[in-house]
Amino acid sequence: MENLNMIHLPRSESVSYQAVSTDGDYSAKSIHMHDTHEINLILSSSRCIIQCNGGRCTVEAPALLFHRRGTYHAILSAGGAFDSRVIYFDPDSARDVGKRFLGGELFSHDFSALPLSEKQAEDFLPLFRLVEKEEGICRFLAVLTLLAKAASLSDHVAGVVIPHTKNAYIFSVLSYVRDHLGEDLTIEALSLRFHVSPTKLKGDFRRITGSTVKQYVLESRLRLACNLLEQKSDSLSQIALSCGFSGESHLIRQFRRQFGATPGAWRKNHP
Repeated sequence: MENLNMIHLPRSESVSYQAVSTDGDYSAKSIHMHDTHEINLILSSSRCIIQCNGGRCTVEAPALLFHRRGTYHAILSAGGAFDSRVIYFDPDSARDVGKRFLGGELFSHDFSALPLSEKQAEDFLPLFRLVEKEEGICRFLAVLTLLAKAASLSDHVAGVVIPHTKNAYIFSVLSYVRDHLGEDLTIEALSLRFHVSPTKLKGDFRRITGSTVKQYVLESRLRLACNLLEQKSDSLSQIALSCGFSGESHLIRQFRRQFGATPGAWRKNHP
């Protein structure tokens, strides 16, 4: 279930920062989605396989990667050492500060990448460090400077893109599923809620996530069941209803099929 276990909703901070480094080959733990734009600076010389909204491409790093908000993406793997810096930011929270940069060409595709020389990568690194250390308006100014510099570079460098799929509503579907696991989450119910045909929902969902709606809902319910079992406060029947199963026997059957053990045995082995 690791491929479907990360959905990032808007953060309390408008801009946040993360560093990812490893000495060996890198493989993503999960494909994920969040309601922020993402800028990724890969410093190491790597050949990275990118997946985004069902599309896939290879990027030669060092490189700057740009993921549009609401895309379902991951760096699936990178050969050799991997050294990356990541900025997440909400463009809506900065409408009065450099709007044309925050909504510009760099995020017109679901994914785009700009190859960098080692020297160019080192030149971008101080801006990422400023975002890590600063707060408030100083963080935004660092992001704006970074985007302006990247936009200028994109005029002279041929990048790699995965075009915009215009299926951003899938993010809302995933978020709704996560928050309403105890409710009716059939294709028909979700189609009515999001005003799309069942056929379109099925096709868009599978193309973007690589999963069926039914599979995603089941795995999300089982993941919630695991979390509730660890808390050891609710009975199996209560957990079954909270997770959207028809009853205790339904939960036990699906749990055993997925994990090879009953919920009771799983709870004993996870003190």
